[in-house]
Amino acid sequence: MFDELVVEQYRLTFHKENLHLLKVLRGSGALTVKNLERIRVANRRREREYALVGKSPLVAELDGRVMGMLQDSIRMQ
Repeated sequence: MFDELVVEQYRLTFHKENLHLLKVLRGSGALTVKNLERIRVANRRREREYALVGKSPLVAELDGRVMGMLQDSIRMQ
């Protein structure tokens, strides 16, 4: 579940970079057309179900902690 939250956080925070990443993965053959369409359908569904609102201080703190954990995880690899 943590991985899903990190991916969703990345998708929302770095929207343009996420689209570029999908394009690069598709171009390299790492993503098939079918898998890319599944990702797009899931993203459209999430966008309809959830809407971003102004960030509360608690959510901003949580985002910071998640991003910090992600960066620590990347450095450890």
